Amino acid sequence: MIPKNAVELLQLMVSYDTVNRSASDVDCPEQKLGEKLAGIAIAMGFDVEFLPTKQEYADNVLVKYKVGEGLPWVWFDSHMDTVSVKGMTVDPFAGEIKDGKMYGRGTCDTKGTGACMLWAMHKLKESGVKKNNIALLFSVDEEEKMIGIKKFAREQYTNQGIEPVGFIVGEPTLCKPIVTHNGMMRFKLITKGIAAHSSDPTRGKSAISAMMKLIGEIEGMYIPRLDRKHELNGNAQMSINTVQGGQSANIIPDYCEAQIDRRVVPGEKTDDIAADFEKFVDEAAKRLGEIEYELVVQSSSPPMDVAIKKRLLKGIDSARKMMGFEEERIGAPFATHGGYLSETGCAVVVIGPGNIAQAHTKDEFIDLEQIECGIRLYRGIMEADFVE
Repeated sequence: MIPKNAVELLQLMVSYDTVNRSASDVDCPEQKLGEKLAGIAIAMGFDVEFLPTKQEYADNVLVKYKVGEGLPWVWFDSHMDTVSVKGMTVDPFAGEIKDGKMYGRGTCDTKGTGACMLWAMHKLKESGVKKNNIALLFSVDEEEKMIGIKKFAREQYTNQGIEPVGFIVGEPTLCKPIVTHNGMMRFKLITKGIAAHSSDPTRGKSAISAMMKLIGEIEGMYIPRLDRKHELNGNAQMSINTVQGGQSANIIPDYCEAQIDRRVVPGEKTDDIAADFEKFVDEAAKRLGEIEYELVVQSSSPPMDVAIKKRLLKGIDSARKMMGFEEERIGAPFATHGGYLSETGCAVVVIGPGNIAQAHTKDEFIDLEQIECGIRLYRGIMEADFVE
């Protein structure tokens, strides 16, 4: 059954618990939502294909609307997973509407963009306008390892045999086009010690103390020397964001781990960053007294650099102009699917309704006006003149 409008569609999407597998410990958290969206898309008259990603991860769902041979293809992407709902002060799955806003996990990041994209396709089909072929990918696991888009960009895309004008990645940008953004690396740093009864600490070796020393070196000496900058995206960054260790108050801890986040600016290479950081930690561990440690790269995603996107931006600009917006180009310090999609050689622009300031918050919401804005934006792009 097709929802009555985009607001109802978004409420339906929000009602599905799609908290990322890393936070929920639930395999394939997006699968049921993907199947529901596939059913709605089929009811709308679109072709649907399930694209398997990886064991224990949900399928990507590809929705296609082909209106003519030889016409340009425009591809859209929106991820279905969300961050944790822990600590939220609103019902994360209710989609409650109050004071012109819809509240719930994913309303802003990024079920809102997906609802607007699918609804724009629906209204486009109803209008009978046939200027471009449209594809929409509902992708999985964006909030952690980007398994879904990595699989799509490196394997599934080429199997489609289609070279699009470009990709539109749905993220909350207040409908402003992001043409470049930073990438991301996540490290796990582990220190090891010797467990002993706390009545005689000399018999043990504290992994927590070792971690504190290494963190001191990283924050005091390594992070301050990060000097790479990008005129639109800002500076390279690193931060230590979780530390866990110890078993109980009366045992000297033999294990401690820290999660470290590194933001990668265009022009930096993740392999070089990993090698440089590993060298620093190794030298620091030896200098501090032969600290036993492990350093692991848990995940990474490439930055999206400014590339030739004139044809795609022409369509975006025409859609935004009809909405009363001036031409604009912005960058972002965060990572998106745009990094991996850029590896296809196609133009990529990140744009969508909602404000990133509301993403991942305890009372996440999207303004209803932004939903309408997103539908108009995406439909305008779908109807743009891309014929060269």
